[in-house]
Amino acid sequence: MPDGVSFRESATVAPGADVVVSETPFGFVGLSTRLYGRAIETRDGIVTLDTRFGRVRARGSLAAGAPGFVGLRVRNSAPA
Repeated sequence: MPDGVSFRESATVAPGADVVVSETPFGFVGLSTRLYGRAIETRDGIVTLDTRFGRVRARGSLAAGAPGFVGLRVRNSAPA
């Protein structure tokens, strides 16, 4: 902000430990999250990450053992 005021949610709110899905009267409203983990393998342009919620596959390329994250839209997710 021009007057030096700063708004940071992370200063007062800790990240959660669970993936949360909320139903609203308007239907799906675009909830998303990031899952952090380590790459297990990359094959044919798909990287598999080992996260605290299980294994997740996404388009990408990381060396085995490299840290990474995937942006996840909850409604389109399925176990790896």
